[in-house]
Amino acid sequence: MPEKIFSQADAWVFTALCGTHENNSRFDLRLLIGAADMLNHAILLEEEILSAFAILQTTGILKVRYLKIQYSEMGMEIIEKAKRTRGGLCMRVEISEKKLNSTRNKFPGGTINKTVMNHIKNGYRNAVDSYCTAHMPK
Repeated sequence: MPEKIFSQADAWVFTALCGTHENNSRFDLRLLIGAADMLNHAILLEEEILSAFAILQTTGILKVRYLKIQYSEMGMEIIEKAKRTRGGLCMRVEISEKKLNSTRNKFPGGTINKTVMNHIKNGYRNAVDSYCTAHMPK
């Protein structure tokens, strides 16, 4: 059996990203963190986001230009296949992980956009604090 390319954390980030960012929309770290919390009742770690963005970009599934999210044709196909697969909200990450790791995928390859990686590094703490302040009981 071939080794998995994408981890569960990568699929978690991808699922949250697809749920909050349409193709060519501006990247919003706080939205990503909120969607991930909704999916898994946990806050993504900075390292999980950075790692997922790195693998999604190097495989060519995701491209980021001027902080706009752009899904490749393959990325859009994976999103659509995951949407068509039956299962509730709690199954979305597992479904995405299976679709991402399908042996049928032929990854075109891509490069890592350093701007988005720096944006994540520089904005992570603020985004988490802002999200938690707005959504935690007082």
